[in-house]
Amino acid sequence: MKILLSKVYWLFWGCAIYYLFTALMYKDAIMDINIHDTYIIINYFDMLLLMAISYGLVGWLYWMFLKVNFKLIKGLTILYILITLVVLCLSVLGDKLLAELDNNHDYNLISLIIIIALFLTSKIVFAINTIFGLLKKSFC
Repeated sequence: MKILLSKVYWLFWGCAIYYLFTALMYKDAIMDINIHDTYIIINYFDMLLLMAISYGLVGWLYWMFLKVNFKLIKGLTILYILITLVVLCLSVLGDKLLAELDNNHDYNLISLIIIIALFLTSKIVFAINTIFGLLKKSFC
């Protein structure tokens, strides 16, 4: 775990590459969700490309933090890593099950909501970790 915490940027760069390749595989796939009388159409390519860019940027920021010797809160970093791994596992399982359950809109909606909620939660944890790291550094 110590190696993962010292070079955490490799995990996020790996996630970015995975999401980029997955986006290229599903570039023509769309998901349509019917909620009451409203249709929501989501292009997988756009969603996965956004996740790839986000994880690539976070990996770059962690690498920059390491280079300038900026210390983050260890507990929040571990929480961010765990949420990222859960999102990665859910998206991998979602890719496998999506091929089998292509017409099951309930599964698609629930899995998409969970993945997006965890993804956004992880970004909030990263922002809090960065802000607390800045505050901790300014008071020391």
